[in-house]
Amino acid sequence: MQVKEGVIPEGFFELRKKVKVEKTATPEEIDEFGAQWEAVRDAFLTQPDRVLFEGVEEPEEEPDVVGGAIFFSMLVIGQTSLLALVYGKKIAR
Repeated sequence: MQVKEGVIPEGFFELRKKVKVEKTATPEEIDEFGAQWEAVRDAFLTQPDRVLFEGVEEPEEEPDVVGGAIFFSMLVIGQTSLLALVYGKKIAR
């Protein structure tokens, strides 16, 4: 799996090396790295996988399970109420 182009800015890793490993970055480079790092972090925290990575397809729409469950519950409750009403009248006679 590969990160799509544009998610990580050009030169990000070289700048990171200067700031974090070699400690030779200028104050401007440190500020630039901080801004780039925040943008990359925010992208990975907020964007869906299909936007970040190559080969990840948009998920198929899932069926409305909740709507089906509500309909089934109403059907069962209605049938139970109808049976109780019908058999309740037969017993009362």
